[in-house]
Amino acid sequence: MWFLLLLIPLMFAVEFISGQAQISQEPNRFIRNCDQAPTPAIRSICLNLQRMANNSRRNFEEESRARIQPPGIPEHLRPGMVVPGSRGQVASNPYDCMTLTCLCPYFRGEIDPRNQCVLGNGQVIAMAYRKEYRTLTEVERLRYHSALNVLKRSGEYDRLGRQHQSVAGSGGAHSGPGFLPWHREFIKRFEIALRLIDPSVSVPYWDSILDSYLPDPRDSIFFSTIFMGETDSFGNVITGPFAYWDTLDGRSAIVRSLGREGQLFTEWNIQQVMQQNAIQNILAYTAPMP
Repeated sequence: MWFLLLLIPLMFAVEFISGQAQISQEPNRFIRNCDQAPTPAIRSICLNLQRMANNSRRNFEEESRARIQPPGIPEHLRPGMVVPGSRGQVASNPYDCMTLTCLCPYFRGEIDPRNQCVLGNGQVIAMAYRKEYRTLTEVERLRYHSALNVLKRSGEYDRLGRQHQSVAGSGGAHSGPGFLPWHREFIKRFEIALRLIDPSVSVPYWDSILDSYLPDPRDSIFFSTIFMGETDSFGNVITGPFAYWDTLDGRSAIVRSLGREGQLFTEWNIQQVMQQNAIQNILAYTAPMP
């Protein structure tokens, strides 16, 4: 499911960077021939990234030809006036908010003298605290699953899914330097959607390093009934909180193919990223012109 597995593309990028580091120590040199990739998995990722980059360039050229420059922007599309210093604190949509003060009215709360957002029941809205999925208490886990299912039934989950899908093959959100900031904003909006349903929840993360130590990571409790659910022999998720969720491509259940491609994060992967001292090794285009 994309809401917990958004880090997988980042894992691919890390592997690509790691593979690049084995080939050259020059910070500005990239793998231009995917056949040079150190492993078959990274070669496959390299080819996918190049395809996405080519689509991005083609779409950009098409958009450039059709772009309307000021002052030709229609009035209804022009951004509204924002008071200086208030960006992210005053918004017409909760997803645009950057502070709890901005979000408070959408929770039907009030700001108290200590600048805290207080709900009608006296609950104080605090900043979300993100935990590793398996460290959630049972109550936290069940409330999170419940909020997700409400979001799914409302149609907003699928709308967010389509939004994420729309940038999968174009733009810098997946094949360029926008990956980290775009997904940071996207996850923020996804979390806001959940908290509008249940203010106590937050989006957990998956520390796949924990599973990388297992003889077979597919046996992880992460893929059990109490977490992400189990699959049948065809890969359909048939147990757990997300059993038989319909998908954007028309399936009656989420399909999972564990271990088919890629690999989990390892301590070495994290160390390689943390040791980078050039920003272009982290945020530069990972799919250069072939």
